[in-house]
Amino acid sequence: MARGCAVSQLARLLPGGMEGSEMTKHLRLPAVMEVTGLARSTIYAQIAEGKFPAPVKLGSRAVAWPETAIIEWLNSRPSAAAA
Repeated sequence: MARGCAVSQLARLLPGGMEGSEMTKHLRLPAVMEVTGLARSTIYAQIAEGKFPAPVKLGSRAVAWPETAIIEWLNSRPSAAAA
């Protein structure tokens, strides 16, 4: 998935887009998987290797990723066009 497409897809998933938000939004695992194109096991393997942002705990059994961390990760990835 090209970086520009992923970021625009993320904007569509989020209510109100990504602009004008002072409050940090958090993405649950299904949204992170959809935006990044990665499987659950790959996300957690990359977290263990330090290659993907770690989630934050929302409760005793719930985690989510700050949208800014996912956007930064997407922007740090080499795009297919650069190859």
